[in-house]
Amino acid sequence: MLGTQNIKETGRKVSEIYTLDKVDSLFGARNSREWFRVLFSEAPVAMCLFDEEGRFVEINHRAETISGYEKKNIIGKKFTEAGLVLPDDLPRAIEEFKKQLHSEEAMTQVVTMRCRDGRRCELECHSRRLDFANNKLVLLVARDNTEKKKAQKELQSLTTILKFSNEIVCLSRLDGKVLSVNEWGAKRVGIDLDQVTLLNLIDVIPAHLVGKVRDELLPQLRARGNWEGELQYTNLTTGELIDVHVMAFVIMDQATGTPLYLASIAVDIGERKKAEKALEKSAMLLQEQKKALEEKNIALREIISTIETEKHNLKKLIVAHAERLLMPMLKKLSRRATSLDKKYIGFLESGIRDLTSSFGVKITNNNFRLTLREVEICNLIRNGSNNKEIARFLNISLRTVELHRNHIRRKLHLNQKDINLASFLRSQ
Repeated sequence: MLGTQNIKETGRKVSEIYTLDKVDSLFGARNSREWFRVLFSEAPVAMCLFDEEGRFVEINHRAETISGYEKKNIIGKKFTEAGLVLPDDLPRAIEEFKKQLHSEEAMTQVVTMRCRDGRRCELECHSRRLDFANNKLVLLVARDNTEKKKAQKELQSLTTILKFSNEIVCLSRLDGKVLSVNEWGAKRVGIDLDQVTLLNLIDVIPAHLVGKVRDELLPQLRARGNWEGELQYTNLTTGELIDVHVMAFVIMDQATGTPLYLASIAVDIGERKKAEKALEKSAMLLQEQKKALEEKNIALREIISTIETEKHNLKKLIVAHAERLLMPMLKKLSRRATSLDKKYIGFLESGIRDLTSSFGVKITNNNFRLTLREVEICNLIRNGSNNKEIARFLNISLRTVELHRNHIRRKLHLNQKDINLASFLRSQ
């Protein structure tokens, strides 16, 4: 009897070649039930054995895993009845099976299998007829191509992305020797694609940043496996300095964890840098304008303060002149005047005292739209005159005075309010 370890090793060899080119020699050398059983159980590919009627005689664990069917639920069923073959593919599958039964040559084909959960997976299948004790059997070895196709698709997508990417993507050895650069990256640093392998990463680093690469980037890559930050690259043709944001990382051997390569993706941030400088310049200009405005505000406040002082002094001067020059004259006139004249002189004295008050400014405000007559009547009402006195003083009828009072209340927005007109005017 064969040693189990030897049998497992032989099984692995068969699974690795699984084109069945050498299966005949292996079976001829190791024709035993135990060998065949271990071969099935150890193979990392799906293996199925069919009789002449197309019934499943045996399937291995990998076949169960891929199809989703357990062995007990499929052994004894014809492959045409198991639901694994798509209806449209059945005629071709039956024809290929018949050909294999009558041929000693191995056959290869790609088929789509319907799994138990409804998934469809593409299988690369290799088959051969086996003769055991006058019985013809068909051995099928299948590999799931789904992951392979997915990986190929992802690789193709990645290749497309790199080809049309506007980033500088570079792969180099650990010593910085460049292995590959994408098309845009080569163009951006000013070198032909067929010459990138002549470069070392340090060749595109300007002299003033070599220290940063040596003292910061490389030590961090060695310690943490990645580095990210801002750098500058040099265009080797024009000498232009290119502002870039770099993401660099180490590619490890998945099996051993040994560092293999350095990879980097550099995003051109030149436009962003220009925008930042423009923004910084605008901010400085805005700060200067703000400072100038603050200085103007200070000067304006000083001017306003000076004007207020002058207004106050002018008011004092007017009042002083009125008290010293006009009031004594009015008092002399009042001594020899009639009672009606004295009242008029009183109105005049009151008006003179109001020269520097805010009453005249407020009452003549454009928002009120008072006529000259209405302003005159307001002044008389404010000084305590009743309607009859106002009519006599202005030589108008009592009815006219009443109409003027109503117009004044409406224009001062008092017609709907319980407010005395004389009191309101004195408060202004």
